[in-house]
Amino acid sequence: MIPKCFALHFILNLILLMEDVAEARSRKQRLEMLPKGPIRTCRKSWECRYGADCNENNTCVCTHHCKGQKQFPVCASNRHTYKNLCKLKKASCMQQRPITIKCHGDCDTCLS
Repeated sequence: MIPKCFALHFILNLILLMEDVAEARSRKQRLEMLPKGPIRTCRKSWECRYGADCNENNTCVCTHHCKGQKQFPVCASNRHTYKNLCKLKKASCMQQRPITIKCHGDCDTCLS
């Protein structure tokens, strides 16, 4: 026969383990929602690259808000046409790599 205190201890540990699993799943889902690309740790914003800011969790995050920006297409160094310069800068930040303007306008027209 198993002592009651051992059974209670076992049940409590099982509950804690289940909570840890639920928290890990939740954390995994939150990580999957983050933008693709390397996640940098930081202490100050100047340590972040490509326009990212250092948040309270000491992680570089992209905070570009392009909603409401005028649509002036730009062709980028990755041969992708962005709706405007803000979208290009946001893509550079999210991908954590340099993306520059090749020309103003659609890539199909200005690179041909």
